[in-house]
Amino acid sequence: MGNGSLMIGVSTRQNTANLVPFFQLSGEKMILLETDLAKKNDWSMGIKRVIEGRGKECDIIPINNGTDLCEMETTITETLEKELSNHERQRIWWIFGGGQKLQQLAQFNHFKFRLGQGQDDMACYTEPQEKLTYIISPTSDVEKQSLKNTRKATDCLLDLNEILSIFGHESKRSKCLWRRVNENAGKICGEDYFLTNEQEQWFDDYHRRQAMFSFMLKKEEGESLPEVDTIFPINFQASMEKKSELGEYFERLMQTRITRIIAASPEQHRINQVWANVHVYEHGGKNEIAEYDLVLVTNFGTIIPMDAKSYDFAKKDEDARRFNLNNLSGVYTDFWAVFPYYQEDLKKESILQKEESWKKLLRIPFALKQRRSKMLSLSGVGVDAFYVFENKKNKINITKAPPHSAKASVKVNTLTTLIDTLNLKK
Repeated sequence: MGNGSLMIGVSTRQNTANLVPFFQLSGEKMILLETDLAKKNDWSMGIKRVIEGRGKECDIIPINNGTDLCEMETTITETLEKELSNHERQRIWWIFGGGQKLQQLAQFNHFKFRLGQGQDDMACYTEPQEKLTYIISPTSDVEKQSLKNTRKATDCLLDLNEILSIFGHESKRSKCLWRRVNENAGKICGEDYFLTNEQEQWFDDYHRRQAMFSFMLKKEEGESLPEVDTIFPINFQASMEKKSELGEYFERLMQTRITRIIAASPEQHRINQVWANVHVYEHGGKNEIAEYDLVLVTNFGTIIPMDAKSYDFAKKDEDARRFNLNNLSGVYTDFWAVFPYYQEDLKKESILQKEESWKKLLRIPFALKQRRSKMLSLSGVGVDAFYVFENKKNKINITKAPPHSAKASVKVNTLTTLIDTLNLKK
C-alpha cells in the first residue's frame, strides 16, 4: 500500500472495524460514510479525532438514512469523482465491516463496478474475534471479475487513549506500566510503581498471608490491631480512596505480577500496553464514569480491563462495570476479576476455612461461574489451573483433574496461564 492511499468505510459504533485496518494497512486518508443514525450518536467524531491526531486526513460524507441502496451508490460515485479530481490516487481501499449489511452491499457493488472499469482497487475487513485481517483483491481473470481472499494476523498499534477516544472517552491519571517497542520487545515504563521481589513474594508465604487475613478480621470486629508495617510489606498513602490495606496491597501485587508476566515474553503474546489505575471520563468531561485497576491493550484494537478482588465481588458491581465497558470500547472485550486463591488455604486449617466472614473469598469461583463471569486467580508463582468443588460436608476441595460431578466443580485458571486463558498467544 503506497503513500497517499485512500480508504473508504461506513461510520459505525464499533469504529475500530475501520480504524484497525486503516492503520495496519498504512492508510493516509479516510472517507467515512455517515448515516443519520451515526451522526445522531456522534460515532464519526471519535475516529476522525484519532486519525487527525496522527497527522492523517478524515472526511465525513453524509449518506442520509443509509437504507436506499441506489441513493448510497450515487453518493459513493459522486464522492469518488470529487476525490479523484482533487487527488492523484490510483487505488482505493474499501473497508467492509462497518455499518449495516445494506451499506456494506453498496460499498461492495461499487468496488466490483470499479474493478470492471479497470481500476486497481482492493478491499479489506477485520475479524476481532479471529484476530485476523482479510484482504480482497481481483484475480488475474479480469473478465470474470473473480476475487481472492488472503488473510494476515491483525497487528495494529493503538494507544489506550486512542481506543477510548474512538468511543468518545479519555483516561486521566492513568499510569502506563509497560508498552511494546517492536514485535519482539517491550519497555517497562513504571518501574518505580512495582513492588520489589520481596514485597511481591510476601503474599505467597502462607503464614504472612494468614496474618493479613487476621488483621482484616480484627479490624472489622473492632479489636486492637498490630502495627501495619509488621503485617504488610508496603507503606500506605494517607488516603487509600476507601480501599482496605489488604485491597491496596493486593491491587499493587496483581498489577506488578501481571506486568512482569507480560514483559517476560513480548514475542509470544498480542498485548501492546499495560496500564494501571485507569480513570475514564467522557471526552472533555469532568465526571469520572469508570475506574479499572489494570487495563491490557491488544494489537487487534481492544482493551481488557482487570480488577483485583481480595474479598467479595457483588453482582451489581460487576454488572455496572460491564455496562460501562460496553460503552467505553464496544462489544469485543471482556472484564476480568482477579482474586487470591491459594491451594494451601484449602488444604490447611486456614482463616478462610475457619472464619465465616472470610468464606466469601473461598466461594468467589462458584459465584463467578454462576454469573458466567471471566476470572483468574493469583495462586502462587508457577501454579497452573486446578479445580475446586464442594463435598457432601460443604467443604471446598481441590483437584488437578475435573471431578466426576462436573457441574459442581469450577476450573480456576491462575495468572500463570494468563496469555493462554485470555487467548492472546501469537
